[in-house]
Amino acid sequence: MAADPTPGKNGWLSLDDVKKCNGINYQRSKIRLAEITDGVSNTYMVGEKYLLPDGYYTGTYFADDEPVLGADDLDLHGWTNSLPYQDTPGYDNTLAFGSAHANNFNMAFCDGSVQTINYSIDPTVHLYLGCRNDDQSIDAKKVL
Repeated sequence: MAADPTPGKNGWLSLDDVKKCNGINYQRSKIRLAEITDGVSNTYMVGEKYLLPDGYYTGTYFADDEPVLGADDLDLHGWTNSLPYQDTPGYDNTLAFGSAHANNFNMAFCDGSVQTINYSIDPTVHLYLGCRNDDQSIDAKKVL
């Protein structure tokens, strides 16, 4: 999701803010294939999330402290306006995609494919891949 993640009243995005969301998964989302105008092979659906290694086994890290189907929470969403990072002790980034892998993280696209993405992906390309309807072309050489 590329919209501003700042929550509104009671932690929920307002209905006006939800209308600005242009990813696949967000609060109250119900996206049809026809709404993925950038193409299902050019749009992230789900992916690995950055986690603070200091909290791997404690359940105290803010972005990893709720059950998987618990609610709309930072545990469940990554943001493509935040650069992806390798999990790094002492570095907190609750909004990023990433993983413990040394050079890359994995993302599933809306076509069902899973691709390995390098942490050094062009930031603009990463942002575009998180949007389902921005009408931006993607240079495949900048993805992997």
